[in-house]
Amino acid sequence: MCIRDRSTIQVLDQNYVVVNTSAGTQKRAGTVRIMLSLERMPGIDQSGGLGNSMHGGGLQSSFNPALSGGGVRDSEASAAWQLEMWKQMEEAKWRSELSEKEHARMAVLEAEWKSREAEREAEVARIKAEYARLEGKLKSHLLDIEKREPRLALAEKEIERERERMRVEMES
Repeated sequence: MCIRDRSTIQVLDQNYVVVNTSAGTQKRAGTVRIMLSLERMPGIDQSGGLGNSMHGGGLQSSFNPALSGGGVRDSEASAAWQLEMWKQMEEAKWRSELSEKEHARMAVLEAEWKSREAEREAEVARIKAEYARLEGKLKSHLLDIEKREPRLALAEKEIERERERMRVEMES
């Protein structure tokens, strides 16, 4: 920031860097230069000056001290500002990369889950088919047994009659 006093004119010349922070990244969108001049009029109280009312104008963009006047303090401020901008950009880049890695990992996990789910569904279908096959086989055997039961009962009665007849013959 450079404020120069002249005998009749006071000038404020300031540059601001406009940073686009959409999509989680910070990219330099441009620079805004604000230049104000105030002509001092005779007979008007000069104690107000430009003061703080000029600085708090509600601008939300970052001030770049590297674009203002020189000096040791300005170079230190410029270095600090550049470091801060670098840190913000690196953090934004890191967050973006982390988000991309997270999305990629989630896609891999989702694909693995879908594959395993398909395998489980195929296994369930195979087990159900095996169960149905065994159930059919069991029903078939049950029907065979139910058909044999009356024949066996009849055969047992026949054997019992034959034993009784043989016993009677042996006794006589």
